[in-house]
Amino acid sequence: MMSGGSNGKRGKEHMKLRWILSYAVLFLIFISYVSSSSPSYTTEENCRRCHSITVDRHHLLVPDGMYQCTDCHMMQYDSLNQEYYPEVIRNCLICHAGTDHTDAHHLLLVEGLFVCSDCHPMKYDAQNQTYYPEILWDCTVCHSTVSDPGSPLPPSIPEPLNPPSMLNFYPLSPVQDITGASRTFNITVDQGADVSWYINGNLAQSNGTVSEARYTNDSAAAGTWDVSAIAANDNGSVRYTWRWKVMYDFNGFLAPIKNDDSSVFRLGSKVPIRFQLHDANGDDITDAIVRLSITRMTSTTTRTYSEPYVTETEPTDDVFIFTTSHMYRYNLATRNMSNATWQIRLDIDDGTSKTVNISLKS
Repeated sequence: MMSGGSNGKRGKEHMKLRWILSYAVLFLIFISYVSSSSPSYTTEENCRRCHSITVDRHHLLVPDGMYQCTDCHMMQYDSLNQEYYPEVIRNCLICHAGTDHTDAHHLLLVEGLFVCSDCHPMKYDAQNQTYYPEILWDCTVCHSTVSDPGSPLPPSIPEPLNPPSMLNFYPLSPVQDITGASRTFNITVDQGADVSWYINGNLAQSNGTVSEARYTNDSAAAGTWDVSAIAANDNGSVRYTWRWKVMYDFNGFLAPIKNDDSSVFRLGSKVPIRFQLHDANGDDITDAIVRLSITRMTSTTTRTYSEPYVTETEPTDDVFIFTTSHMYRYNLATRNMSNATWQIRLDIDDGTSKTVNISLKS
């Protein structure tokens, strides 16, 4: 009984030892497989098993002993294919971080849109037996829409011209003067220009290339005039126009008519209408054309009346004449008029009108 029990116990221990040895062998096989499928790649010798020497500027640093392959090409693991691979460096800034690349093109590299070798392919220098990155100066290599250096330049677009501008002008428009007065007009422009002066469209004066110009008229004639200054050069032109009104000097109606509208005359009498016109020097204006119109002033209606006959002078309808008494005179006959207040209106050929009221009573 004891002999049989001892034999059974030895058999179980023997089976247990066989299982332990089997697991140990499997573990050694697994370790051997992992070691053979995932090498360390930590030395140049490991890399040379598959990659012979690549002679360029950077890889020559490895035989010189300055770097090992994995100093620049870190090992990466591809989980999809379950294999390791050396990282390929295409961004030069990884090793050359101190280089200034802040211009418009190199910012594309920082943004990850390009890598260095996309624009700077490596070239071989046979004399020095080294490689170098090509420096590009021809924009057409990357920008196909840019013209080649040897092609004709596109037609230039002219810059917009800067025409003259009026900085100042004097006097302000409109301008009023007495006949015969002297009047000066001035302009200032922001650049040299030829200045031409016109009166009612007719050339009166020209100035050469100037920035300031003036025109003086010493014999202002009665009427309304447009005085224009045009400054022009190759850049363009600018114009300023004054409205110039020149009038006779009228000092009011003469006696017996009162200028405060208080005159009263007997109906049917002749009312002398008198006045004088002078120029800027006080001299008589003798050739003015002055016409008379009369309007009855009522609260309900108004009507215009023109006296057809003139006494003490030749018949002139409603036109005043200049007499030897140095005045314009018209004798208004009131026989066909009525008891009322009447407005006397003078229309003078200088473009002005003068009025006064008189009353007629029986």
